[in-house]
Formats: sequence, structure tokens, C-alpha cells
Amino acid sequence: MVKTMNGLECSSPRYRISQARSIGTEVQLGLSAELNYENGYIGLKLICDEPIISGTFLITKACSKDDYQWTEFKRFDVQSLIPSEWSLVDCTLEQGYFYKYSLQQYNANDIYSNRVVSNLIYADFEHAFLYDGKQQFKISFDPKITNFKNNVLENKIDTIGNKYPFILRNGNVYYKSFDIQGLISL
Repeated sequence: MVKTMNGLECSSPRYRISQARSIGTEVQLGLSAELNYENGYIGLKLICDEPIISGTFLITKACSKDDYQWTEFKRFDVQSLIPSEWSLVDCTLEQGYFYKYSLQQYNANDIYSNRVVSNLIYADFEHAFLYDGKQQFKISFDPKITNFKNNVLENKIDTIGNKYPFILRNGNVYYKSFDIQGLISL
């Protein structure tokens, strides 16, 4: 029952509002993955019958190394995009594992569409690659790795008499370092 300042009363029917767990994508999208053997990356492309798409999307990736657990790879927002002009490259691969990718559309309320899964790709390439987050270098023609060692951050604290010192080790700092030689090409 609603009552206005003028004293008018009005009743309205009751409506039940529920929130959907997923959103229906306005366009039917597909995701295609293809290994670029020579350059050591997987290229992703959208497959769509619509001439133009818009929305906010999430790309996740899964690897056989992690028992195909989905991890976030890239979020992007497109407005009036021609699907054939969109592409994405994944240079963060390990040799000898299977990879698959998924695409989901989502909105400002964090409601996600159903997952569209790409084809399964086996990462198999011949050369070694260095990737700094922006560009990738190919190390080819007889690469040599020397001085391979594990690095651990640890400190020694001497006690009185130096008989029983304290050794402090940071377990989060455990990385490998090595020297590499070879011909680097773009």
C-alpha cells in the first residue's frame, strides 16, 4: 500500500525478484586456440557469426600440469568489435603440457555467462624462449646452459661462543639461476 502526500492511496501487485546465476550472452561466441610452433606461443581467436560484438569478457586457462584448474588469464572490454580482428597471444607455456582456454562474458554485478571452452592444445616446440612480459626472444642454434644452481635466502646469526648458531631461511625465496649462451632472435 502506497500513500501520497495528498492522501491518495494506491496498491500494487507484489513482484518476486530473483537474480540469475549466469547471463545469456547476446552473441554466440566460440574460442579457437592454435599453437605457433616456430615462435613458441598459443594464439587465441574469437569465432562468431555476428558482425559486431560488445561486452566485458574473461579469458581463463587450464593446464594438464595443474590437473586443469582454471586460472584467470586476461580480462578485456570491447565496444563494437569485429570478432575477426581480435586476437590474443599466450607466451607463458611449458613444453610437454596440454592447455585449454575458456571465454566468459560478465557484467558489473559479477554475473558470469556459461563457460565456452577452446580446443585442447599440446605445447610442443623445438627452441627455448625468454619472455619478459612484453616480448619474447627465441634462443636457437645450440643453446648452452652453465652454472645451474638453486638460490635460497638465508642468514647465519652467531651466538656467544659460536657453538650453536641460528640459521634463518626464507622459504619463499627459492629460485634458480644459470648462465645461458646461444643465438637470440626475435
